[in-house]
Amino acid sequence: MFTKIDVEGYEPEVLRGLSQPAGTLSFEVVPRLREHIEECLLRLEAIGYRQFQFSLNESMRLPNGWLDGRAIRERLSQLAPSQTDFGDVYARNPAL
Repeated sequence: MFTKIDVEGYEPEVLRGLSQPAGTLSFEVVPRLREHIEECLLRLEAIGYRQFQFSLNESMRLPNGWLDGRAIRERLSQLAPSQTDFGDVYARNPAL
């Protein structure tokens, strides 16, 4: 199962509603909302997600291997806080 969460800045609220992993999912990343990115990652880790990837813009390409929480944060910290530097974080169900 795959779920794409794209709710224009309300991603943290949606993820707060999860009490357990819900398959593989993605949420939109907007660098100017960095606090949302961290909140989303913390929530996903709290319910058991451990593997993440980032896809720049809407390419839906996963160019790297799966990253842990520390590595995905490092990758996302490199994004420029502009309107054009956005994308999706993918979180893989730990059971997969």
